[in-house]
Amino acid sequence: MLLASAPHVQRNFNGYLLLEQLERFVETNPAAVGKVLTELVAAGLSVYDDDKDRLKSLIPALDRLGQREAALRCCDKLIAQPGMNDLYKRLTAAAPSSAA
Repeated sequence: MLLASAPHVQRNFNGYLLLEQLERFVETNPAAVGKVLTELVAAGLSVYDDDKDRLKSLIPALDRLGQREAALRCCDKLIAQPGMNDLYKRLTAAAPSSAA
């Protein structure tokens, strides 16, 4: 359900609510969270992050939990957002995670 709603979430200005839910599930289901977040940013929708920097915690968590490709793809799409360039550099400078 989250995956299907991801491309449309910004139409109702509820993107921060989706990020909140993704943050809840990232530790238990990183692959699903990676798919949903990738779909959200691939849709080209800007994400209001509710001043909690959830994106900057979700993306490294995905990388740490074995979803490096999703993490880097999201970072790349969001590179214009404040802090994303530094996050991208930090992730690419680190060795790939061995978690699966």
